[in-house]
Amino acid sequence: MRPDFSSKTIDALAKRAAFRCSNPDCRTLTVGPNETPDKSTLVGEAAHIYGARPGGPRFETDMTDTARAEITNGIWLCRNCHRKVDQDPQRYSGLLLFQWREQHEAFIADQLGSPGDRAEYEAQSAVLRQFAHYPPLVIRIVIDRAPGWEWRLTAE
Repeated sequence: MRPDFSSKTIDALAKRAAFRCSNPDCRTLTVGPNETPDKSTLVGEAAHIYGARPGGPRFETDMTDTARAEITNGIWLCRNCHRKVDQDPQRYSGLLLFQWREQHEAFIADQLGSPGDRAEYEAQSAVLRQFAHYPPLVIRIVIDRAPGWEWRLTAE
């Protein structure tokens, strides 16, 4: 399998981020109207937290290509922020990108729906606190629950 994200994963990352850049200092909209009435302009990208290929930014040798291609290893960014984090992987570590994604999804969830929806999100977040001492990748596995997540959780 190639380590590229599937179109389904890209779509899910974009929607989970509400088509906004996940960089907390940016949060720019990444989709909007186009001059052609039946098209939109997309300036957002699904970025790998840990690099997809050897030599790529934040590449982890012990990850499989399947793990690299999962939503667990992704973050939605505008083109500018995607380029910035990939140009300076020492400054923008995997740990930081996981934190951006978590904070951004909490920000979006807080703006989404009713107070009851936000309470449900908080209840789910409370369950995740028991995993707080685990690496961010483990927490993303628990949140995303991709196929085979139980096995991956054990392996990680």
